[in-house]
Amino acid sequence: MITQDELKKIFKYDSDTGMFERVSKRCGTRIGAYVGNVMPCGYLRIKVDGKLYLAHRLAWLYVHGKFPDAEIDHINGIRLDNKIINLRDVSKNENLINKRIYANSSSGITGVNWHKQHRKWSVVISINGERKHLGLFHDINLAKLCRQEASKKYGFHINHGNEARI
Repeated sequence: MITQDELKKIFKYDSDTGMFERVSKRCGTRIGAYVGNVMPCGYLRIKVDGKLYLAHRLAWLYVHGKFPDAEIDHINGIRLDNKIINLRDVSKNENLINKRIYANSSSGITGVNWHKQHRKWSVVISINGERKHLGLFHDINLAKLCRQEASKKYGFHINHGNEARI
């Protein structure tokens, strides 16, 4: 694992832009070059001495002197936004309550799905890995309201269930 001192000898991190710039020449890359490549899942990764690191974890190390204790959450949901103000060290559960809506959602609302058998909108929420059924509704707007109230009650992040951004 790379240390903060080693990282600072190789890169300069701009906390306002979230970008890493090379400050020492290595492996044919020039000084001043921005580094990293975007993974298919949307995160930026950076190779250091043959090892790949997620840029948001390196940003945390650069600023705080250690790798995060758990997971890094991109508060605004934009995986390429590695500004330190957009990053927080959270548990897996905390990270899950700031999760974006799935692209294949049938309703466009997190936790609301069409129940074919009952021909109603089913509302669910997961709390600490346990799925809770909140009800069945004829009206999708009532289902949405029910889910929003449950999100508030259980302390979900304000961005939870918003559309995913890249």
